[in-house]
Amino acid sequence: MTAALYLARFRLTVQVVDRGAGRAASIPLTRNYPDFPDGITGRDLVQRIGEIAGS
Repeated sequence: MTAALYLARFRLTVQVVDRGAGRAASIPLTRNYPDFPDGITGRDLVQRIGEIAGS
């Protein structure tokens, strides 16, 4: 997802294949990610990165 995000920033077409069973989505709460001082769940983080990369 991170690679897709950066490629999308350079206006490159990206296709991400996800079967929905990644480990990141199972993280209950992470405080080790910028811009989320109160933390963010893995599921929300994966969703937000997907939205940004898809825009």
